[in-house]
Amino acid sequence: MKKLFVLSALFFISTSILAQSPLRKGTYTVGGNISFSNYSEDGNSGSTSFFILAPNLGYFFVNNFYTGLSLQYTHYSASSGDFSNSSYGLGPAIRYYFSKNNLKPFLGINYTYSKTTESNSDDENSQSDFTVSSGINFFVTNYFALEGKISYSFLSRNSSSTGYSNTVKSKLLNIGIGANYFIN
Repeated sequence: MKKLFVLSALFFISTSILAQSPLRKGTYTVGGNISFSNYSEDGNSGSTSFFILAPNLGYFFVNNFYTGLSLQYTHYSASSGDFSNSSYGLGPAIRYYFSKNNLKPFLGINYTYSKTTESNSDDENSQSDFTVSSGINFFVTNYFALEGKISYSFLSRNSSSTGYSNTVKSKLLNIGIGANYFIN
């Protein structure tokens, strides 16, 4: 009888520890998203396709509130086939998660500054992105989640070459999938 009581107590203690939310203060997260987008600019008849890979690292300073650092690799090419570019970026990100069992919806914002290398020129390009996102994490285990998200970005791309400078502002709607691992 005493063994049964001890085993029952250990079971309830261990399940309450495991049942704690991974979105609590002191949790680290490693994850990322992958997405594909297509956009066009005002006054331009062509379109541009984007492939984006965005790993991230984060920390919960407060329950349900994530702050992190997002890296970003983007490859894009024009529908006309005249160019393809790659850019590498870095920036801060924040998210607020709403706890709902295994489904955890979130709202987030992030800023990314990136530099671009072009395949067919020596131009220097930089880009600033301000992004608002919403999505949901589906927890497959207590600490591993699959993610779906939709985001809307405000982009400002600066191009310069010898004696010439240009700034293009555009917007981008993006749908992506990803995964996150939460470490306590």
